[in-house]
Amino acid sequence: MAVTLASGLPAPAEARAIRERAGWTRQRMAIELGTSESTLVRWEVGECGPSSKHVVAYMQLLARLDRQNRGQRQEGVA
Repeated sequence: MAVTLASGLPAPAEARAIRERAGWTRQRMAIELGTSESTLVRWEVGECGPSSKHVVAYMQLLARLDRQNRGQRQEGVA
């Protein structure tokens, strides 16, 4: 399932998989979102979710990375 703002946040394990497929480190994503790596780990293991301050930015970044990942896979198939 594609990540979109309408579909909401993916499950924590899927969010981590999207980040990893894009080749992003936790550090890079945390910096992009203005949070700490330890907070991002907590989101990715499902210990907690992003605060209202971060949720939209996190969804937008995951959606962008997911679109990039899908585009790369389609290019590899052709």
